[in-house]
Amino acid sequence: MPSFSAAQLALTEVLRQRLAAAGCQYGRFDVSEPGTYLSLSGQKADGKTLYFWEFSQKFHELVNAYLQEQYDEYTSQLTIQIDVATAQAQYVRTPKLVPELATAATTAPTLLPTHDPTPYGLALAAQVAARLDLGTALAYSCRGYGGMGLARGAGAEYQYGEVWDGTLSPSKTFPTWAAFVAWLAAQSDFSLAGPDYQSASYRSTHRPITRRRLTELVQLA
Repeated sequence: MPSFSAAQLALTEVLRQRLAAAGCQYGRFDVSEPGTYLSLSGQKADGKTLYFWEFSQKFHELVNAYLQEQYDEYTSQLTIQIDVATAQAQYVRTPKLVPELATAATTAPTLLPTHDPTPYGLALAAQVAARLDLGTALAYSCRGYGGMGLARGAGAEYQYGEVWDGTLSPSKTFPTWAAFVAWLAAQSDFSLAGPDYQSASYRSTHRPITRRRLTELVQLA
């Protein structure tokens, strides 16, 4: 087990207690930068995802102490994944993308690492569908706009669209497993990035579906 700082241990225990009190087996906490975006979600035994909106002053103080020792100008996001039963936590730091170099207007734009045009393929698409079938949505839990997400709606309908206040508003729906898997398998980070993917401000606010997000979803314990 990795050696954690006092700030990490304190924050881990507070998160574990809150998740346990809500009957969650696992939890994930994300913070994008000091003083702004906080996201806490927990997964119950039945696969349902629970989102937490309110945070106490003590919790904010613990988060700030953690950020002071871990966050720097090269950090895009800090993530904590917690196993409630074992109290084990994994701390993950996501670095910022290297800023794009200016190019001439006649030069084709360079694809960024997060916008790979390689299709996701049937294997990953089927795994995502299986996870959605369990009731787990791919959606950031935050107030207001939460990026693009995937979920399974009423009946057998699969949904893709914007997430607001943790709830997905579908712009595309797929009536069957086969239709959804075929569509997702043909998509890529590039196709789902949107027309303004080269803009840093757009990337930070749009939060598109990516291979990384899909892989994290299917790897949930």
